Amino acid sequence: MSRDVVDLTRIPAESNHPASTARAVVWAAGIGICGVLVLVVLLSTDLVLGKRLDVVLPEAIGTMTQVPLPADLELRQQALDLGADTAYAAAYGDGTGTLVVWGGSGPAIGRADDRGLLTGFRDAWLAQLGGAAVGAAAAVDPGQVGGLAECAGITGDGYGNASALCLWTRDEVLLAMLFGGAGSPGLPPPGERLREVLAAMVIVV
Repeated sequence: MSRDVVDLTRIPAESNHPASTARAVVWAAGIGICGVLVLVVLLSTDLVLGKRLDVVLPEAIGTMTQVPLPADLELRQQALDLGADTAYAAAYGDGTGTLVVWGGSGPAIGRADDRGLLTGFRDAWLAQLGGAAVGAAAAVDPGQVGGLAECAGITGDGYGNASALCLWTRDEVLLAMLFGGAGSPGLPPPGERLREVLAAMVIVV
């Protein structure tokens, strides 16, 4: 009984088959795209090489330069009361618009619920000033810095005829901004002013 002899050397290897090669190319391309997407996400969230957000107080923001803080406002203490390890505050003005900015940073800020954090910071400010009234808060775009931001109209603040309070938080940083002259002719809306402040003050270290 005869058997057919198969010459194995004449059977093409699967790895050399055109369909197999195409699949390998597709897999390699998919892995490459996924790698790029992961890197973009890491870069956008400041997680590469342990980077984190920090705050600086520049001498000027736009056309506004630093001016003395109101002596009766214990702004740094408000941030410390919320658990911040580091607190900061500064005031700016240019004869038309005014800005008081304060806040803090630290692990306790990072662990807190963002929405609750903004509410607590706003309430602390209201308790200190007494007669101020804050309208309904509206979410605003914080720009490239990211995070959660909101602004609300205010009346009776007792400083600089301010008419808008904006709050922002991301990661372990929390900031409040009291804008004077907001809504006056020639001044940008609060959300735009907030983005200008964040771009000047929030850095990646």
